Amino acid sequence: MFGISGICNILGAIRLARYLGLGPEDNVVTIATDGMDRYPSVLANLEKRRGPLNDADLSASFEEIFRGGDARDILDLRPPEQKQRLFGYKEQVWTAFGYTRSYLESLKSQSFWDGEFHKIPAIDQALLQARKSS
Repeated sequence: MFGISGICNILGAIRLARYLGLGPEDNVVTIATDGMDRYPSVLANLEKRRGPLNDADLSASFEEIFRGGDARDILDLRPPEQKQRLFGYKEQVWTAFGYTRSYLESLKSQSFWDGEFHKIPAIDQALLQARKSS
């Protein structure tokens, strides 16, 4: 069973294949980055920090747990040196593709990702228009 990130990657690959008009002889490769086996431990950890959760809580708070959240829902134990090392590696790789350091720094901000999320309706509309015209 796939986890949420893996499912998103697979759905993205399917949408890309449809957009490109690929057929049964064509391939799109993606990565299923996680499995559902990961989420019971994540939810158990969340329950330890926030109190008991029942099925109604889980379904009612899907948005909060998987899309919302705040600093109390994230436990990042990496030392600052490791975070900087990983960012340096990202900078080395991404700048080779033309991304600027300021752009990469902006990826650290929640407001950047909120802005990306708000682009979805326009992107979906553009895809629909492209499908109609082809």
